[in-house]
Amino acid sequence: MVKYIQSDRRLPFLWGFNALAIILVALRGCTYKEPLKPYYFPASDKVYVYSSNDSVGKEYWHITPTEKGIRTLVFNSERELTQTTDEKFYKNGVNLESLQLTNGKAEVISGFVFPFNEISDKEVLLYHIKWRDNSTSTTYELIRNRRFVGYKNMLVFQDSVLCASFLLEERIISEQDGSVEMKTTGTEFYAKNIGLVYRKRRITDELHFEQKLLAIEEQIPD
Repeated sequence: MVKYIQSDRRLPFLWGFNALAIILVALRGCTYKEPLKPYYFPASDKVYVYSSNDSVGKEYWHITPTEKGIRTLVFNSERELTQTTDEKFYKNGVNLESLQLTNGKAEVISGFVFPFNEISDKEVLLYHIKWRDNSTSTTYELIRNRRFVGYKNMLVFQDSVLCASFLLEERIISEQDGSVEMKTTGTEFYAKNIGLVYRKRRITDELHFEQKLLAIEEQIPD
């Protein structure tokens, strides 16, 4: 049986087009083996530089601590701000509180991003947002299921580092004179005391999107 989990904020959410109600299961009711909190981004003022295999090129994530979590400013290769996220640290994990995109603010329906304790692979972290691109009058909806599946050593900055591993299943729905849905799968790896070091999303058998951590800087490089 799959358990859908949220942070302690306990935001209500809907799943699928039939708007089926899902019972939320609090993480505190589970049995844990190891804390996962050290594998998420530290609350420190740093710039994470990621490579990308698509037309976006490099991305710069400027992470700064806030009173109850972190704020992340994402810049593209031209040093243009593309999104701002505010995440709050709860007892059982990280919840997305707000997401500002280039063309407007997204609606956060369920924002559980990362657990602070080890969970079963049958438990799903539900991430569900909606936003509107005013330039094209298109509405987008992203539903992401994230599952913790154990640990794996990854090469990070030429060193072998133990990482927490997650599987992703996504549905991306766009609506403009009709509805179009795309499904993707992927993997993520988070290194201890670093955060996200690698992400891969499979769009089709031939098309993959990858991001890899290249460096951690004090400020955005010139």
